[in-house]
Amino acid sequence: MGQRTIERLIVSTEKLISQVGTSGLRLNSVVSDANVGNAAAVNYHFKNKAGLIQATIEYRIPQIMHHRSGVVAVLSETPRGDAFHYQLLLILFPIFEIIRTQLPESYYGRMLQRLDVTNPDMVKTLTDRTRDLDLGFRSIMENARLQLEYLVGERRCAELSMFIIGAAAQAIGEIERDLCAGIKAGKLPPERVTEIMDYSLFQLLTFLVNGALQNAFSLPEQDFHRILSESRQRNSDIDGTSEFGIQF
Repeated sequence: MGQRTIERLIVSTEKLISQVGTSGLRLNSVVSDANVGNAAAVNYHFKNKAGLIQATIEYRIPQIMHHRSGVVAVLSETPRGDAFHYQLLLILFPIFEIIRTQLPESYYGRMLQRLDVTNPDMVKTLTDRTRDLDLGFRSIMENARLQLEYLVGERRCAELSMFIIGAAAQAIGEIERDLCAGIKAGKLPPERVTEIMDYSLFQLLTFLVNGALQNAFSLPEQDFHRILSESRQRNSDIDGTSEFGIQF
């Protein structure tokens, strides 16, 4: 019962953050949406609101790592697989896969959109926590930053990093919202979801790289779809993919 209560609280928190942001989140709304009694449940499992938000952000990390593993394997066999655009793909692809598997009740992308990534305390907390969990986020983000810094210089890199984070979060949230609405309205056949999401990911990746480097970046669509297809195949070969979630 305890683990089920935890997961219901986290899923509700993810949904509500996607609607009102972290600053507008109210514990009474969370427990009401999760139907778990009262705010004492939050205090018992997470200590406070900050702990609940932290747990919600971390909840899908195992899914992220799973979806990323196939891409890492494929890129290790791809010429220039450590290039900047591929580093961005390592970050974006798992997020799109989480949304794809949760549709039409997905709130993850919009939750990321509403997180205050300009808050230094939140960023530091997340950075420290992912380092403690030894999940490789720091190395991927650092590799992307180093690649960008090499291409545009240190000062410009800092500006473009914020542009990439903000633009990616905004686009992902809007893509998720449109997909959920389209499916629920019967305007988007389920068999076309993956095709549409892959096209959206390709367009977003191209936009971010060109926006950062200000050049005519071109990744052949055939290569892009091959990488995604092979990554999914490798991920599907891994056992234990049906259940995810950090244990608290």
